[in-house]
Amino acid sequence: MKHLLYSLMLTTAVAICVCSCSDDDNDPTRVTPTITGTFIDERDSFEYHWVRIGKLDWSCENLHYDLGNSAKCQIYQPAWADGSPTPIDIYSEKYGRLYTVSGAIESIPEGWRLPTDADWQQLEQAFGMSADETNKREWRGNIAQLLLEKGEGTANLGIQLCGYTSIHDHTTRTDWLYMSVFGYYWTATTDTAKNDVSSFYRKLAYNKKEVYRESTEAEKYFFSVRFVRDAQ
Repeated sequence: MKHLLYSLMLTTAVAICVCSCSDDDNDPTRVTPTITGTFIDERDSFEYHWVRIGKLDWSCENLHYDLGNSAKCQIYQPAWADGSPTPIDIYSEKYGRLYTVSGAIESIPEGWRLPTDADWQQLEQAFGMSADETNKREWRGNIAQLLLEKGEGTANLGIQLCGYTSIHDHTTRTDWLYMSVFGYYWTATTDTAKNDVSSFYRKLAYNKKEVYRESTEAEKYFFSVRFVRDAQ
């Protein structure tokens, strides 16, 4: 009788474990690209890598193109950081540059485009986030680590935590805020629920598994940019 009771308890425990382990429809999915490649931006000779995930090709590096003195592009550290009379570029080689939405659209190489909010949702769903969850705002899903990974056996997107800056910070400083803590990435989609000057973006953090979806003023903030094209 004791053996039978123990057997029943063990069977029940296993059943509960199986149930609970398979009950989450949003488990992250390890994705590897179906096709990979490189191309060189003829404007500045910078070489980008790209990966195909689903029906889109995604750049594996942040946009680097320099708009010069344009107010749509931010590349500098504070002038006072090393006593230089003018700001100097110390970040772009590793992290690319930061842009407003219009600056991003102006800077993306020919044949590519700024991803829409729907493009990001498609990417998130490829990694296991449900369609309903991708439509939510703020922190959702648990796929951030897979987006941050780079190397063999990963999606190789290597999303970077480059921080951001804004016109609100330019009166006293021109450096990038929250570098290595957060990564902010523009989409091309206007948030019609707010106004016609806010665009959706994604944010990832060094210590969170979720991906943040919200919108902010497209021409007052400078974020990183990945670009896409339809699979050819």
